[in-house]
Amino acid sequence: MSAPAFNRSGEGVRPARLRTARSASADAALDAVAAFLADHDWPQVTMAAVARRAGLSRQTLYNEFGNRQGLVIAYVSRFIDGLLAVVEQRLAEHPGDVSAAVEAALTDVFTLGFGDPMVRGIVGPNPHRDLLATVTVDGTPALHAAADELADVLSRSWAMFERADAAIAATALVRLVFSHLTLALGEPGDAAREVATALGPFLERAVRG
Repeated sequence: MSAPAFNRSGEGVRPARLRTARSASADAALDAVAAFLADHDWPQVTMAAVARRAGLSRQTLYNEFGNRQGLVIAYVSRFIDGLLAVVEQRLAEHPGDVSAAVEAALTDVFTLGFGDPMVRGIVGPNPHRDLLATVTVDGTPALHAAADELADVLSRSWAMFERADAAIAATALVRLVFSHLTLALGEPGDAAREVATALGPFLERAVRG
């Protein structure tokens, strides 16, 4: 399933909307990747293994994703969709306090990230550099798209950022989040506080709402 948001009590709730349209077969395959990674190392995640876990044919999997790299990028894209939904939700819950909104959002983002099986495959006790290389090189367009969408979220929110300011903040946030997730820099709350503190003054100046 896609990355869940959290409600105020910390219980999982499904994001209000996702940004990328996917077929039921694609979602089933990505769910299978997450489940398989929970108890297998990345080299064991083959197209055949995912197809079996998802109850799909290998041909369906190849039709959906092209190859194993395509499967990874689709997983990353869906994961990003879930994180963006979290940010949008937290902004809505903290009207008038953008720093608190960003810190709350990032705490959830890092909690979800550090708990994700693919992220653990990159920064866990047995990191797989080929997986990191796929995410950082082939996943670059997905990260650019995330920054664009996050800029839209900031502009549409009560904060009403100018598009130029929203783009600067979004790009910085995406890069810092990606850095923390792929290098496991600290606990979720500490990492969120650091990023929110560093960007807080700019965010406060950019608020127009």
